[in-house]
Amino acid sequence: MKETQIKPNALMQQIEKGNFTFLLQFGGQGSGYLAELKQVYRQYSPQMGDYFRCLFDTLREEYDEARKLHPEWYPLGYDVQSWLDGNLKSSDPDLSRGVYSGPLILATQMAHYLRFLHSGVDQQMLLDTTSAAIGHSQGVHGALLVSQGLEGDEFLKSFSDLIRLLFWQGYRTREAFAPVKLGHDLLKDWKGPVPTPMASIRCESPERLEAILEQFQKTNLQEAPPEIGLRNGAEAFILSGHTASMARFAAYLSRKHEDLASSLDFLNVSGPYHSTFMRSAVDRLGDDLERIGLHFHGENLRVPVLDPLSGRNLQQDGDLGRYIVEASTIRKVDWHNLMLQVSDLKLSHALCFGPGDGIRAIGRRYLEPGGVVQAGLHRQAGLDQLLKGQKPAKSWKDYAPVQGVLPDGRPIALNAYSRFTGRSPVFGGGMTPTTVEIDMVLAAASTGRIVEWAGGGQVTEETFRNRLQRLSEGLPEGQGIVVNLLYLDAYLWNLQYPLVRKLKEEGYPIEGVTISAGIPEKKEALDILSNLENAGIWLNSFKPGTSKQITSVLEIADAVSDHTIIMQVEGGAAGGHHSWENLEDLIRENYSAIRSRDNIILTVGGGIHEPEQAALWLQEPWTEPVMPVDGVFLGTRLMAAREAAPSSTIKKQL
Repeated sequence: MKETQIKPNALMQQIEKGNFTFLLQFGGQGSGYLAELKQVYRQYSPQMGDYFRCLFDTLREEYDEARKLHPEWYPLGYDVQSWLDGNLKSSDPDLSRGVYSGPLILATQMAHYLRFLHSGVDQQMLLDTTSAAIGHSQGVHGALLVSQGLEGDEFLKSFSDLIRLLFWQGYRTREAFAPVKLGHDLLKDWKGPVPTPMASIRCESPERLEAILEQFQKTNLQEAPPEIGLRNGAEAFILSGHTASMARFAAYLSRKHEDLASSLDFLNVSGPYHSTFMRSAVDRLGDDLERIGLHFHGENLRVPVLDPLSGRNLQQDGDLGRYIVEASTIRKVDWHNLMLQVSDLKLSHALCFGPGDGIRAIGRRYLEPGGVVQAGLHRQAGLDQLLKGQKPAKSWKDYAPVQGVLPDGRPIALNAYSRFTGRSPVFGGGMTPTTVEIDMVLAAASTGRIVEWAGGGQVTEETFRNRLQRLSEGLPEGQGIVVNLLYLDAYLWNLQYPLVRKLKEEGYPIEGVTISAGIPEKKEALDILSNLENAGIWLNSFKPGTSKQITSVLEIADAVSDHTIIMQVEGGAAGGHHSWENLEDLIRENYSAIRSRDNIILTVGGGIHEPEQAALWLQEPWTEPVMPVDGVFLGTRLMAAREAAPSSTIKKQL
């Protein structure tokens, strides 16, 4: 393998300064891999010629032996070079067979890793700044190989030995677990996908799932019960078992536990990996290990490799041969607990070597809250972005406010909202009829707060002007107002949107516009923002009430990355008439996407009526992981204010 020529890049500059610390991640089965391997081969085969020749020769040698015994297990043959030259579709379903996917997933990951190094990254400096390497299922093989820090012929020898072992792992697992065709009697009570030896399922706890499996086994006396092979998240599990037993379990769930049955999804795999059912394959693989002469020792690992079940640092182990044989066959995986451990590491970047996005997807909820960049190096675009020195994001907990003081000495909670607006991060939303009149708007302004003036009751230009004039005269010096305009009311929008710009030009203190009751199409929204800001109206908000609307606002924000937008997410509780959604669900589902934009200030409302609730949203852990927002807006609660019009009886009830 040719020596890597190091070219200057922003990433290496940050590494040299000690600014970045890395986690290396390698995925397992379940994602397509051949298209990725083809891409690297086409782009980098001149620089990585030794690597690809080693891969082709190794697999050709092992296949020549295996096909003497069972050629029917290899319907595609094994001419990998021909496949990479375009003579096999990357989507061919036979590629998911373990006899192919095992060695070729590792080959794909190492191709991504070597491309990374050939892009101007010094391996020794990279490993010196790497806190740990982890692999999901068979991904642990890639983690172990890279963590040795080998180069040149030493790397190729270790790579070749591991490819040979994974080739025979595919053979032995096929030998131990032949495909099964299920009869009608096993399928008649199950209406979902055709059962296979493994299935994903969602359940609120492993204890409940184990209890259900125990109850099921009382009805499944013919075979051993399925096992929990992997835990991929707090509520995400993978079951492994004999195909017939898995089919019976699916039917049992349909009858007894419909909530679990609806989440059951059979995987496109050829055997029950991560279960005791693979024991016979492991016994035969032990012989293959000795024959191949594969040697891995914990003391030779430059980087800690964490066991995906216990989180143990494999540097503490001696001979890892038996561990490698068992890692993706009979050993369990608890990715949830591993990632909780990993999230405590001081990391700036998680480098993901594929295949696919699976490894990033199951790590996202653990790493993103800490601001860790998940760099997808299985794609050229992800690699290019990282090489530019892509910096870590802000940790979610850092969005919580800190105590500050205004120039006049008054205390204030400082966060993105208060820094941008100069006002308290608790404000009043525009609400017809409560804030149509000006009393509450003025009362809030006198304390340095915002209550939006509702455009819903300003039905003529004369009415709008008269109330705005009184507002202007009553405002404290230097204070402005925010006007809430109803986008979906065509009459009011066509009247008020041009009018606010005109009145601003006339000198009225309009600082911002909240666009509520609908989100304009992107092109129109950009025109609106441009026109408002050109008029000097800078404190502008959109008010989404669904995930689809939130996505629309994100797309608008992406198109004006140099402008700050306030997003007022409204849930359907209390008087939240712009939404039927649960506010907490909306934020949990979209928080990561929102926080990935630097130009969005996130505020929430809908059913918030006590100071303790506002504090929870702004700075306390209302959910796990923590997701502090930048502001809280009140609506129905304001109807109980002294300046509001409802009777004292209604105010008391509110």
